[in-house]
Amino acid sequence: MPYVLLLLCLLLGACGEKSNSISTPSVVSTSEQRSFIVIAHEKGSSVFRNKALNSIVETKFPSNNPNFEIKKGDELLGYDMSERDRAFYEHNERTMAKVIVSFTDRLEIYFVPRKVEIPEITTQLKLTPEAQRKFKLINPNGRYTEEGNTLYLISVNHEDLMENDKNFYQENFDLQDLKERSAFYVESYKEMVLSMNYEFFKERDITKFFTGPTIKCSRDLIEAGTCGRCEYRKSVPSGNFDKIANPSLDDLGVGLKLDGQAIKMGNLTAEMLAPGSVVFHFAPQALDVSVTLKVELEKKALPTYRISENVEELTYCASVPRGYITLASKSSLSLKVKMLGRGEKLKDIKL
Repeated sequence: MPYVLLLLCLLLGACGEKSNSISTPSVVSTSEQRSFIVIAHEKGSSVFRNKALNSIVETKFPSNNPNFEIKKGDELLGYDMSERDRAFYEHNERTMAKVIVSFTDRLEIYFVPRKVEIPEITTQLKLTPEAQRKFKLINPNGRYTEEGNTLYLISVNHEDLMENDKNFYQENFDLQDLKERSAFYVESYKEMVLSMNYEFFKERDITKFFTGPTIKCSRDLIEAGTCGRCEYRKSVPSGNFDKIANPSLDDLGVGLKLDGQAIKMGNLTAEMLAPGSVVFHFAPQALDVSVTLKVELEKKALPTYRISENVEELTYCASVPRGYITLASKSSLSLKVKMLGRGEKLKDIKL
């Protein structure tokens, strides 16, 4: 009987040890609190961070676009690593849990053991978010870290989300599809891109000969040889067109206003890519407060040009009609509008 009790105690003790080993969380060691890699980047240039920020937005606005998903290795894009370091990195990926910490100017990559409590990751790694930002944990599967798992920890605020959203969300409009008058509202952290390719042509006039009423011929005029058929020439529309450089928006049949003030072609050509090609960005500047720009676009009829007739009398005319002619114009215009980002609609996403 004592042997049975002893055996039972040993079994219970072993079970207790096993139970404690499962329930006791791991602690990140001092050496593991040092990042394995730090990858510096310019703000907005990290593929990984941009996708991570977008994944936060997609909790409210899912796109189901596979191109936007974070892929294995995105964090290392553009980073040169020796074969030895890469082999060590991939070994750690298999045998430990990876934590990718994204700041606005860098990525820090850590490897931690299994069984670290995920809610305690920031404390155990002694991490602090940037000023006016907080850490957002992405991809937390379960309560504890496991071998081969990856956690994303993003230092973020709503302004980061709204600025980054311009890279992932856009609405496209074409002049042909718009109403005669269309208005666009460009809120804080949204941007409107107007791109325009154009050619403009104006009809030219030509001179033609005409006959008209002759003067009354007297004997004296006939004897002097100054009496005969009335001929004159004057300018008329030719039906032929010349390409005109630097047309106005009115010439192209477009009206554009920003907050009620007319925009001129000169405002747009400051960003001219090539003759006849303009890309112009409308973006609110005061991003610390709510600002909305109203951009109005109007389709207009192409202009005509009324000019005085150029008349030249040649011979024996009693009178020559004088008046005006109207010259036409034509244009080739491609105008597209892109609205980038959803702006302040992202402000209620929980961080």
